[in-house]
Amino acid sequence: MKRLLFFLSCIFVLVGCFIGSLALYGAYLDSQLRQNIHKVNVGMSEDEVIQILGKPTDRVMSDIPGTYWCYRTDLVHRLIDDNPDTEGYLVLEMGSNGKVVKVFDLK
Repeated sequence: MKRLLFFLSCIFVLVGCFIGSLALYGAYLDSQLRQNIHKVNVGMSEDEVIQILGKPTDRVMSDIPGTYWCYRTDLVHRLIDDNPDTEGYLVLEMGSNGKVVKVFDLK
């Protein structure tokens, strides 16, 4: 019985450490996104934006020809609910010519 309790305790500790590390890494990604979004300017190319922010988590069609780029930093939520319709931070709007049309402010 003591071995079973010890084993279960170890499992709970490992799961807690895993979820905690995902939360910390998500917070790190969030802070990096908030710092680097100010480096992106209207007129930059897709490659320049990817060098600064990395690849977007999701690209959604916009009202004009082009796409909205979204970044998800909540890794724990993404692990639990892998819903492709859930969007992250709406960061920028990319035109059909591959250039940034609008950069959204993250508050």
